[in-house]
Amino acid sequence: MGGSLILFCLTVSTLLWCDLRNQFLWLSLSVTVAFGAVGFADDYAKVARRNKDGISPALRLGLEFLIAGAAMSYLFYSKLMPEDVRLHLQLPFTNSTSRD
Repeated sequence: MGGSLILFCLTVSTLLWCDLRNQFLWLSLSVTVAFGAVGFADDYAKVARRNKDGISPALRLGLEFLIAGAAMSYLFYSKLMPEDVRLHLQLPFTNSTSRD
């Protein structure tokens, strides 16, 4: 449950010192808080039920995929990034520079 304190400090400092007009900031903060909420729910289930397993791994993974999918959908369907950037797939460890 120490993650709750870290998440609280991260959220407060972000809201105090970052540019709140930046939509990337709100998306990344929302994803961070949502993942923190999943972790908190897991820890709370461990403490409240006195069960070392917490929430089921399938539920936890499903919630994490749902959060990530929602963030990816928002990035793809919003006008946050230019269309030529949204529709390109960057593979790790490859050269992505194209000469047109």
